[in-house]
Amino acid sequence: MQSYFILKNRTDMKKIIVTIFMLTGILLSVNSQEEEGLGFSAGDKNLEVNLRPAHDFPVQMNYLKGRYFIDSNMAVRGGLEFDLASSTDEGDNWESTERVIDLGLYPGIEMHFPISERLTPYFGGELGFLTRATRSYEENGVDREVKNANGFNRIELNAVGGFDFYVYKGLYLGVEVSYGFTRQSFKDRETTVNGTTTTDENNEVNYFLGDGVNTGIRLGWAF
Repeated sequence: MQSYFILKNRTDMKKIIVTIFMLTGILLSVNSQEEEGLGFSAGDKNLEVNLRPAHDFPVQMNYLKGRYFIDSNMAVRGGLEFDLASSTDEGDNWESTERVIDLGLYPGIEMHFPISERLTPYFGGELGFLTRATRSYEENGVDREVKNANGFNRIELNAVGGFDFYVYKGLYLGVEVSYGFTRQSFKDRETTVNGTTTTDENNEVNYFLGDGVNTGIRLGWAF
């Protein structure tokens, strides 16, 4: 989600390998360019998206991240995630709809350690707040609506690290990994049948501790 993806199987590893090879090719292609003054300085702002070459849609716009550089070695960051999935199916005497909405905010801070004019590793921390709302509706002689059958609220605390590689002044590529703690609590389920609503409490809470990796290439630019 997050924009972050846990490595669970070989498919994820193949996607990461493809990403690394593409990034390496881009780095080599610009290696001979002038390197003076490519990095960020105090007061600079930038915006970035994720490139996912192993996916059907290579530019992922459901997650945006911005940074403001307090000085050349420190930046505050903020991520915004918004994802909407909806489907509808219908027949002669029935109709069915499904909808899932994710909304997340990810404030944080980064410390940058330039090792050349082009390459800048960074480390930092990030808080994450994500909420998911779900809704399903069926009309087949009986009107039935279910809210938050799979809804949840998630809080994350992550250590993050990565690097920026400056292609031109104000334009960079990069990758990022994270390690942190996640608490996920599930929402109560609301079922409405022909106008009558019942609520089923859900007290389930899950905890996660582990590493993650953004399988895309970060593409950013200054403005």
